[in-house]
Amino acid sequence: MVALYAAAIEGDNAIPEGFVLKPLRGFLTCLDEGLIWAVGRANHLIHCEQTHNYCGSCSPRIKDKTDEQASIPFYSVLAGFVEPSETLENCDRREVREEVGITVGGISYFGSQPWPFSNSLMIGFTAE
Repeated sequence: MVALYAAAIEGDNAIPEGFVLKPLRGFLTCLDEGLIWAVGRANHLIHCEQTHNYCGSCSPRIKDKTDEQASIPFYSVLAGFVEPSETLENCDRREVREEVGITVGGISYFGSQPWPFSNSLMIGFTAE
């Protein structure tokens, strides 16, 4: 396992010595698939941290969980995000397994709606 770190540099903050800022798109043709996945995920996590500070339903400040890469905004149905190259059905199986330790099958599309967080669409499934 290799540790990877990501950070947002904003405003007049100096770029650390030995580092250069480059557009993310320029790297996508140079990196192997595993590193592209890691870079995309880092970009997604930084964007979420910068833009999702408060629960859109009940308004308290969102806190980070200490035991996993997740936030504690409010109670909800099981939910998560689709990983790069993952099907919606595989995402459903993975998220349910990660959240509550249950293996599901018989997955059926239920419905969809825009989600209050930017650039998101909530897609619902039922499962056995």
